[in-house]
Amino acid sequence: MDTDYSFLDEFPTFVFSSMINKWKNLTIDLAPNGLFSDENKSIVEPILAELTKSRLNQLMKLSLILKLTGNWWQVFQITKPKPLSVIRLRPKEVNFRNYSSDVEAKVKAKFTLIDLCEHAILFAIDLTSRTRSLRDCIRFIFLPTINRILIEQKPLSSSLLKGEILPYLTTEPSEVSSKPIRARLIKKLATDTNDPEHRLNILFLKIKISLETSGIEGLQHIIIEGANVIRGVETLEQRHEISLQFLQSGPWVGIGTDDFRLEIGKGVKLNQLESDSFKRLNTVLNWY
Repeated sequence: MDTDYSFLDEFPTFVFSSMINKWKNLTIDLAPNGLFSDENKSIVEPILAELTKSRLNQLMKLSLILKLTGNWWQVFQITKPKPLSVIRLRPKEVNFRNYSSDVEAKVKAKFTLIDLCEHAILFAIDLTSRTRSLRDCIRFIFLPTINRILIEQKPLSSSLLKGEILPYLTTEPSEVSSKPIRARLIKKLATDTNDPEHRLNILFLKIKISLETSGIEGLQHIIIEGANVIRGVETLEQRHEISLQFLQSGPWVGIGTDDFRLEIGKGVKLNQLESDSFKRLNTVLNWY
């Protein structure tokens, strides 16, 4: 009976390669587009078949921490981060009692650092307890090239950011500022194709409809989806002489690519965890 490896579907290739190198002293060269892509499948599956049950369990546990897609992340700017050689040292211990009003609660907080790729480092604070309601994993993604950090939107995120992550990460932990997604960033991503780093197909566009500015009643948003939304709109107008005036009916408040989605009031949602995806996200977030 074949082993089900579906828990690794979103597992970053960079992390997998690093773990195999550590476990088997084996260097493998994987394409950055998923462990089971056509390029990687013939390399990855024989390696998985040789791993012990204990190693597979380790991968399964780690895959839970690495379920980073589908959640919304807030963006913050930090100043004066420590050198990466210092940041990658053994993470500090976390005393959860500093963040709980329940003095009887018995919670262990484990701080884990994982290099997702050369452009992103994951900090995870894993909370374990006999009390199910207290179990959780709060995660932060540091983008060292642009000094941004993505914060998972959970009740304890802000407290742990100030109390644990920033003192560990920076020399001036009090210096952090929110970088909310703005309409001008979405507009630039959708329309500015002159940047050499910008070669992204827009798959999703969300437009807010305001009665005051558009005169349109009964609508709040219009959403356009497709393989290349901007090109599709241009082609429709050119070939069929149909003008989609609703594109000018209000601000563009959401945009999506293969790699990520940006939305005003929500932040960033990751679609892929590979090196090229984080590189493109770094480029876009560095525009503002």
